[in-house]
Amino acid sequence: MRHHALLISKTAIAASASNQYQQLNSQRNKFVPNTLQGKTIEILANDSFEQVELTKPRKALEEAGARAQVVSPTDKKIKGWDKKDWGEEVQVDVPLKSANPAQYRALLLPGGIMNPDHLRMNPDAVKFVKHFF
Repeated sequence: MRHHALLISKTAIAASASNQYQQLNSQRNKFVPNTLQGKTIEILANDSFEQVELTKPRKALEEAGARAQVVSPTDKKIKGWDKKDWGEEVQVDVPLKSANPAQYRALLLPGGIMNPDHLRMNPDAVKFVKHFF
């Protein structure tokens, strides 16, 4: 009998947590759309960025009304890293050499192991990032 009561308790907790998550998510969706309308966000990345750390935040920024631009030391396309292998290519919107940090309201640096290492070794990228601090 105790075991059965414990299962009911876990089920009730899971249902309650699920309900709370749905409520928070619906509240979040009420506030997110267009909160970044008219703002341009820079995503500074190089080859070997972690795929989901660029694509998912970019999508969220755009859904919130922002214009998200990929800036890179590479001129045309950069290639992501997807878990254990190379991922998709992403179009570079603005080459770093012609980007003006004053045009951006915020900076997004996608993670991964190699992307930040490559960027911190690039003096132009470091100078660009310092503009935001």
